[in-house]
Amino acid sequence: MAKLIDKQGRIYTREPYYSNMKLQDGKTTVSFFKKSANEDKNYSNETNVFSSSHGGTIVKMKGDFYDTDYSSLVISQSTIGKLKGLSKIRNAGVIEFKRGKDLLVAVPLKKIIPPMPIVLISELVGSAPAAERVPAPFPILNESLNEKFEYDFTKQVGNEIYFNPKEQLDVELSFIGGVVVPTEVNGMILSIELEVKPFASASKAIRRKAA
Repeated sequence: MAKLIDKQGRIYTREPYYSNMKLQDGKTTVSFFKKSANEDKNYSNETNVFSSSHGGTIVKMKGDFYDTDYSSLVISQSTIGKLKGLSKIRNAGVIEFKRGKDLLVAVPLKKIIPPMPIVLISELVGSAPAAERVPAPFPILNESLNEKFEYDFTKQVGNEIYFNPKEQLDVELSFIGGVVVPTEVNGMILSIELEVKPFASASKAIRRKAA
């Protein structure tokens, strides 16, 4: 991988790291980039991806939902609850970056995951045997689905996240409004991908104090 040099003269590369976690119903938090039986990952360090390098910064973050077998979400009358459950997680979820007790950055999950599609369901009107199924109204396109959903730390003033190999950096999903992981999405997968700029061994990481 090619090595680059930043404005401070530090040598770095740019690498994508992802942490895929299976959602467990009833949980109030979900931890990423840690050794866990529920995690699939593309990094070798078994405890913390950020402690396996010589320090660096986090550049960008994006996320996605997958079904339990990593396939796209398929919705039917019997599984519409999955869509509502994922919407609840997206709308109430916050990705927090912490160093010890210090909260460095909190990013709403809806900043990195597109909104769930709007599903229109036909309705059964009347009583048998004269009941009739009324077709769903014509759908309206959700313009926000065309937007690019990712969080660029380099464009957020004061939000750059430096990590040091001697310190633990925690990445955790929490929820507002007393929301927990809904039963309908148990076993589904939330993927968080970070574009990381680790410094080479000749460079020194900087520890930025939390505000």
